[in-house]
Amino acid sequence: SITAYASNGVTPYVLYAITGPTPQSNTNGYFSGLTNGIYSLTVTDTNAGTTTVNGISVTQPANLATSFDSAICVGGSKTLTVSGGTGYLWTSSPVDPSLTQPTSATPTVSPTVPTTYTVTSTNNLPRELVFNGNFSAGNRGFITDYQYLNPTNTAGLTKSYGIFTNPSTWWNTLSACGDHTSTTGNMLVFNGSDQNAGNDKLWNQKIPVNNAQAYTFSFWVQSLSASNPAAIEATINGISIGTINAAATAACGNWTQFTFTWNSLASSFADIVLYDRNTNVAGNDFAVDDISFTTNVTCNLSRSVTLTPTAPATATISGSVDSCPGYATVISITGTPNAYVVIQSLDATISSPAIQLSASGSGSWSTPPLDDTTVFKILSVNSPLIGCISTPTGASTTV
Repeated sequence: SITAYASNGVTPYVLYAITGPTPQSNTNGYFSGLTNGIYSLTVTDTNAGTTTVNGISVTQPANLATSFDSAICVGGSKTLTVSGGTGYLWTSSPVDPSLTQPTSATPTVSPTVPTTYTVTSTNNLPRELVFNGNFSAGNRGFITDYQYLNPTNTAGLTKSYGIFTNPSTWWNTLSACGDHTSTTGNMLVFNGSDQNAGNDKLWNQKIPVNNAQAYTFSFWVQSLSASNPAAIEATINGISIGTINAAATAACGNWTQFTFTWNSLASSFADIVLYDRNTNVAGNDFAVDDISFTTNVTCNLSRSVTLTPTAPATATISGSVDSCPGYATVISITGTPNAYVVIQSLDATISSPAIQLSASGSGSWSTPPLDDTTVFKILSVNSPLIGCISTPTGASTTV
């Protein structure tokens, strides 16, 4: 999905549109059901002014990695493998009674018929929905009734704000404190409003949500002067979710967190607003940082593996062959195409190398010179595709 947060221009914004593999347009800036690819976003304001952002990449999460489809020997077993998830559940079609460890990442199975094994993994991942909540992107992505003053507020104007790493560079009466995230990053610095009975918006963002889902909203506030600390009230869709009073101190590091769990019920948006209900002119200087609105997103991944039981390769060698003493003899072999065959004398003193049969299933082996009558047998037959090794009985020849 893509969520657009517009700022500047003339509100309200009348059209949001994306172009790319799944083009869409609407008036709320939320686009879902998007396929992989690169998108461009254009926002149009009331006066038909537009701005466009290119190169927005949408990617799907990496799928599970599993062992490959394969043939296995009849009566044999195979260990399935999977990775890329945090918990697994295997099922089989048709049902395989040998699947006794369905939650293992490496179950061993012994199918008797061709069987498809499907593994699924459900991951619950936290997702941050606030844009620029730590203000690392500067003065972007939120609405406020306060006046933006940059680079300084030397006159100490109320109902004003700036985004700085050190509040005292904005107004030298404020404490020279660091941000909450790292002490060296940006924060939202305010000289509180003394107007409108505390109903001026400090910060506002409207975020798309799913129905009947739990979300956690939080932010941090720090006093930058000791008197008349701010009283920050948070509302969602016009309903108060609580108020937090900033610390009554100008000492650095007095960050205080507000947090609230909110259920969307039938709402499709969370219109989140912060107000400073303190309207004193004196003091009432503070910073806000790390505004967050999170929920868990369920990601279902699935992959399948098919195992096909296959009969072992077979082979036979020719019947009795007459040969003069001291001469080699050629033994003919027929069997499963491309199989490897090893021939050995009954007394195990003579063995052939692994002889690969042709695609038509034929081959031959020239014995070493023989002085006595020798009986040869097939020691083993190995299928190169599935590794099944069989030891045929009754396949012999006398030389």
